Parts: sequence; structure tokens; C-alpha cells
Amino acid sequence: MLTLLVTFGAFCVAAALVCLQQWRQAEVITLELNSLRGHAPKAFVPTQSGRPVDDAMILPAFDSAALVDTFNYLATNAGLPVDEVSYALEDGTAQPYLRYRVTLTVASNYPTIRGFVDQLKTELPHVALDSISCSRDDIAQASLSCDLAFSAFFQKGVHG
Repeated sequence: MLTLLVTFGAFCVAAALVCLQQWRQAEVITLELNSLRGHAPKAFVPTQSGRPVDDAMILPAFDSAALVDTFNYLATNAGLPVDEVSYALEDGTAQPYLRYRVTLTVASNYPTIRGFVDQLKTELPHVALDSISCSRDDIAQASLSCDLAFSAFFQKGVHG
């Protein structure tokens, strides 16, 4: 009876430690996501001439092929296998800029995914991480399956 009680107690302690670790990891990911959301491009303010002005950056001309190539290069360079990718140009007739949505499904560990997002932020300052959603089949597995959603902002009326 005592052996059974000790085994059950050890199991409870181990389960509590795993839950605590997962909770802390989720908290870190949430904090990093919130900090990344703060790096989205600033809103544009129309001037008297009707042309948008942004003190933070001048948006590049829209070139979907260059964006796709850069995403592929950075993912390959980071060692990040990409399962699914989709690209969609948002219909933003009321907006003074073009918004190009990029969604990726990747499978890797957290440091690799984080490194990819950091490198993307450095190489493409006009691209913002909109959301990240990760899951794993087994809690003991280090590999995550994540859906990443980005928005790339471009000058309206200038196509490359």
C-alpha cells in the first residue's frame, strides 16, 4: 500500500512539473507574440496632397515573386521545413497601401521557428507577424506544428 501511495505521489509531482513547464512556455510565447505585434507598420496619415506619409519607413513596390523567394530562402536558411503556404492579396480599396497575406504551416522546434521570425523581421521590415498558433501531438515531443500568419505591406499603385 505504501509503495502504491509513493508511486502515485511521484506521478502527481511529475505531472505538476510538466504542466508548470508547459504553462511557462506558453506564457513566454504569448509575451513574445505580444511584443512582435507591437512591431507592425504604423498607420498611414494622408497629407494635404493626398499622398500617404509614414515616418517609420517607405513601403516597397509590390513584387510577389521577390516576397515568395525571400520567404523560401529564409525558411531554408533557418532549417525550417514548410508544409503548406498560401498567399493572398487583400482587397483594400479604402486603404492607402496593399496588404499581402502570407500563411505558413511549419513543423519544427520553438527556437528554429523563433529564429525564422526574427530573421524575417530583420530582412523584411514591411512584413508583420499577425498570428502564431502551435500544437504538438505528444507533450514529450519537442517538435511543434505551427500556423504562422503574416501581412506584407506595399505601396499602392506601384507593382514590381
